[in-house]
Amino acid sequence: MTDQTFLPMLGPILPELSDADASAILDYLHELVMLVESHYLVQIRRHAESQFQLAEELRTENIAVSTSITKPPHRDQQP
Repeated sequence: MTDQTFLPMLGPILPELSDADASAILDYLHELVMLVESHYLVQIRRHAESQFQLAEELRTENIAVSTSITKPPHRDQQP
């Protein structure tokens, strides 16, 4: 494999294909995505919801921390 056929972080450069072959590969990939999504939909949604909930919890914690840090005590209050 030469440097011309592989780009770091991007993987191998794809070969030239005929229009029909490129279309067939795209159709296959669409079918594969549909199969994976339909088979694992419950798990995918459960994971997405847990990630969303975690992000919300972290956002809420960050707001509480940043608010407590940025709000100086009132001048009549002792620190």
